[in-house]
Formats: sequence, structure tokens, C-alpha cells
Amino acid sequence: MSRLMSSTARIITIGVLIGLLLGVQTSFACSCAERTVVEQFEVATHVFIAYIVSAESDAPEGVYGGQVRARFRVIETLKGSPTDLKHLVSNAPGGSCGAPFTIGVEMLVFTDKNGDINICNGTRLTQSTEFPDTLQMLRQLASKNGLR
Repeated sequence: MSRLMSSTARIITIGVLIGLLLGVQTSFACSCAERTVVEQFEVATHVFIAYIVSAESDAPEGVYGGQVRARFRVIETLKGSPTDLKHLVSNAPGGSCGAPFTIGVEMLVFTDKNGDINICNGTRLTQSTEFPDTLQMLRQLASKNGLR
């Protein structure tokens, strides 16, 4: 009976340890405050559609993390003066909520005055199925606010 109790205790201990380890991993995941597109538009300094020309990471090859800087061309301005920005900056994608840059692809960009972007501020690819509706709403918002 004591061997059975000992085995059961070990199994429970291992289960608890695995649960704790998994819990620690999820605490490093990206977590965004939920905002509507309207709220994201209001908070952003610049909102525009950008064509990504190039992207470069400051992290050494094979090292996770760092920042990625992207050069871009403005396709359409919805708010602000994005042509004043030298580049867009994002943390490497992953737990830091960084937005991935794909060269040769258009993105809907919501950014601050420094060009910092992430997946929480609304930045997204223009290829999503909901993009046409989102763009129409943003154009109406920009027009209503005298930004276009």
C-alpha cells in the first residue's frame, strides 16, 4: 500500500510541476488590451497603408528577440503624416507582440510618432478577408474627422 501511495504522490508531484512549467510559459505570451478599430484609429498618430520595401533585424543570426526596422512606401494616408517617418520599428514577432514585416506586402499600419508598431495597436496585413470593410470604415472616420 505504501508503494502505491508513493507512486501516486510522485505522479501528482510531476503533474503539478508540469502544470507550473506550462503556466510560466503562457505568462510570456503576448497579451493585448482589446480595442475596437475606432479606438485604435483614435490612439494612433499615423494610420496608413504601407508597402514594405525592406526589413532588417538588429538581432544576430539565430538569436531570438531584438527589433526589426522596415523601410516602406506609403500607398494611402488615413491619418497623420507617415512620410515624416524614416522607418517602421517592431519587436521581433512572438511573446513581445511584435508585428511581422513581409517584404513586398502591403500592411495597414497604426503607429505612434516614432513609427513603433505591434499587433496590439491594430497593424495587420491587407490580405485578410475583413480588410475591405475595415478600410471603408477607416476612410469614413478620416473623412468625418477632416483628415482626408
